[in-house]
Amino acid sequence: MPEVSEFKKEALRELGRRLREVRLGAGLQSAELARRVGWSASKCSRIESGMRTSTTPDDVAKYLGGCGAEDRFDEICGFLREAQERFREWSDVERLGLNSAQQSIAPLWESTRQFRAYSSWVIPGPLQTREYSRIILDSLRERRGLLDDVDLAATRREHVQKYLSDRSKSFDLIVEESVLRRGFGDPQASINQLLHLLEVMQTRKVQFGIIPARRDVYDRSTVWPAEDFWIFDDSRVKLELVSSTVDLTTRYDLKQYGKVFTLLQAQATYGTQAAEIVKAVLSTAVSHWREV
Repeated sequence: MPEVSEFKKEALRELGRRLREVRLGAGLQSAELARRVGWSASKCSRIESGMRTSTTPDDVAKYLGGCGAEDRFDEICGFLREAQERFREWSDVERLGLNSAQQSIAPLWESTRQFRAYSSWVIPGPLQTREYSRIILDSLRERRGLLDDVDLAATRREHVQKYLSDRSKSFDLIVEESVLRRGFGDPQASINQLLHLLEVMQTRKVQFGIIPARRDVYDRSTVWPAEDFWIFDDSRVKLELVSSTVDLTTRYDLKQYGKVFTLLQAQATYGTQAAEIVKAVLSTAVSHWREV
């Protein structure tokens, strides 16, 4: 059985807690409920403790029926669906390959009008050269043991760049300066990526911010987010973790990530200053390439 992420474990524990509250509210012992629905006592216990990883809507319906609380199904099952949608293991998302995973988020990109993103590790997807994308995607494919459809996935990622020229959409993308200095592939690939960034910045297609490597750590407004993230309009935040992809949609989550992004904007440099940082990194990369 594949390992279950901590996020999913927490969601299952919360589901079990809610069901247990329903049972106690009905004045039922666990063993009595199990007898009513034709389960073993251990199955009922494992659902309530969050230890049963394959709990389904049918299980929830039977459980609630045994408690005489059928009217709670939409509420409880809605939570289960939300938990499953919010936290999805990469093994589920990418079971048909990277190309399919890229295709699955296309509707979100099509419908979104305002894109905001922070990255501390790689250049954001819409700004990547094809060569850079292939290096990133091939690394993911190898690490996760996926089928080799990297060329198709890289082509699909290229299609995202069309949105940069869509006047109905806006992009504000922020990276740490270290992202520019972190090479992927051979030196020429890094140089090509930096040149491409300069081209995009000159066209004003996107607000591209760079947070300088040196910043005042004693400034209370200085923040270091724990993870990279994308904000789609004011409706969804996407995180990519080692084991899972996470979608956050609650008002609290959106407010917190929106607040952090505003602080990051205040720390970032844009326009000419940002271009000068890219040019400095490019100059260093070219010098190193000539020395090799």
